[in-house]
Amino acid sequence: MDQQSSSFQGSDQSLVERFPLIMHLLGRNWLGNHPDWPSSGKPFQWWSPWLGQLEEDLAILSQKFTFNEVNRQYKTLLRDHSKLMQSVYEIHGAALLCPVSSDLMVHVARHPDSNTNFDYKAKVHGVIVNVETKTRDDNFLIPRNRIINDDGEYAGYFVERETIDPHDAPALNARAGQKAPGSQYQATPESTVLRQVLLEALSQLPEDGVNIVFLAHLQGERKDLERALFGTEFCRLRRDHSNKTYTPEWRLSPTGAFRPDEKGEPFRRLSAVLWFRLSSLGGPVARAYNLYPNLMLRH
Repeated sequence: MDQQSSSFQGSDQSLVERFPLIMHLLGRNWLGNHPDWPSSGKPFQWWSPWLGQLEEDLAILSQKFTFNEVNRQYKTLLRDHSKLMQSVYEIHGAALLCPVSSDLMVHVARHPDSNTNFDYKAKVHGVIVNVETKTRDDNFLIPRNRIINDDGEYAGYFVERETIDPHDAPALNARAGQKAPGSQYQATPESTVLRQVLLEALSQLPEDGVNIVFLAHLQGERKDLERALFGTEFCRLRRDHSNKTYTPEWRLSPTGAFRPDEKGEPFRRLSAVLWFRLSSLGGPVARAYNLYPNLMLRH
């Protein structure tokens, strides 16, 4: 590989030694012809912890798969640097399954005659588990356009989003919000978007069996997933006419995916959602996980 041609090489030969599996998977010639990988507008130092996580997960996969199998499944994904972070999360999902699986298949057809596939089919303690990984990057608080005042200075920005879907508001006797002057407004709650993501994942998973969605949260609040699964919290005030006081009553809206009524029916074959997030502030990648089982599962 030409020393000037790849950000892997530069002046630090140890970078090549730190990521031998990534080097081998992508190919020295390909890297030499793509000196911008993996930048995507970010310096190599920013990517270093993430490449370390990727190298670690590829090492775990290499214990279960041959290099040719890993190459066939992931080389094309990793070469697309615009989706590199999503690929890091997907491969981390496979690495989570490896240690607990006696058998693991990648990119499995939904059924023999289907062109649709799901990410992983694993045998865990004798039980077949089907997994589809979805990534979600919620940039709600990042302004689309910088707001500049008359003096040419950055004036900040104001954003707002509904927490209860306007389509559900009438049934809850709630009023849908209105856009405030000068604000960036989103009428669709993040919980609604996340339910749509889960339904998309379910469309790729088999009709029967243990079906789990790995929700890889690149950015956003885990609370929004909990609202998607169990309903959005809202407050009603009960008035005591005798002393003219109000008592707040907190409730969950009947809109969650994991509910016993018709709202939960489309999700009845979803066994659980595994939420996970990877994060780095320039140092080692930190990992967080939370499993949400569906108690309304169709047996």
